Amino acid sequence: MFTNFNFITKPILTTPIFKSRTIINNLIMCTPKNNNYDSIGSNIGIPLNILQYIYTTTYFGKNVVNVELFLLQFAIGIFTYGTDRMYDALDYNNTKLENYNKYSIEKINYYENVLYNYKYNIFFIFGSYIYILYLLLPHINTYPFIIALTSTLDYRNFKKKFGTIKPLYIGLFWTLGCVILPYVLVSDDYNILGDPTIYLPLFFFMFGSSNLLDIKDIDEDRIENINTIPVICGETAAIAISHCALLIAMIIFFQNENFDNNYYLSALYELQILGSFFINYKSTANINDEL
Repeated sequence: MFTNFNFITKPILTTPIFKSRTIINNLIMCTPKNNNYDSIGSNIGIPLNILQYIYTTTYFGKNVVNVELFLLQFAIGIFTYGTDRMYDALDYNNTKLENYNKYSIEKINYYENVLYNYKYNIFFIFGSYIYILYLLLPHINTYPFIIALTSTLDYRNFKKKFGTIKPLYIGLFWTLGCVILPYVLVSDDYNILGDPTIYLPLFFFMFGSSNLLDIKDIDEDRIENINTIPVICGETAAIAISHCALLIAMIIFFQNENFDNNYYLSALYELQILGSFFINYKSTANINDEL
């Protein structure tokens, strides 16, 4: 019933890590290589489009998502998320033998396939950025978004230096990409900023979800000296902060003046947030049980 947006922020990896370099080498050699897998980042195109549709339809009172906006969300996902995963795969390739005890089975299989399809992925990442520029450059009001999207190339360094505010960054970025940018492309102005009940819910939703996902990576972040909220404040406090953010998202969205005009769509989204609350709670609870 619920669409899970968790992979927008970070992949979930819970398999125990290896302690033997020999096992790592054997696993790398035996990892099946796949030429037919989806381009990195393309898997978040659908959930991004769902968010885009919900918020733009709620604001305008009708569906304004055309083919260009539909493809835009895929392009944003491939360029931002795909680039970050590509950087991770390249780091893995450079350090996999020295840091062999760092990687889980899922990571090894994933990174090996990313590297095996390196040229394919680079082509789609580059092509996605070209499409973004093609769509945004004719509109002078979208130039700040071009800068914001391009800045994600340095996201990995940002999260290392400013891990504590990473959920704020993610919440702000996806709010810009899924709500503000589509509106600006349709209306060519920023009047939507006068209605916080249409964009703050997504900000708090993504903030809470991102923070919960950081709990799953708390050990990895500690090793890499990334000071996320769970690392600094602990898991219990991080869960409480995230759940408060999700609750705020539900309350604010309910206050939107167009909530009743699209009652079923709005109610479905409220259930989505509520579902994410319990799904994430169950996931983090399971991680705590395993530690």
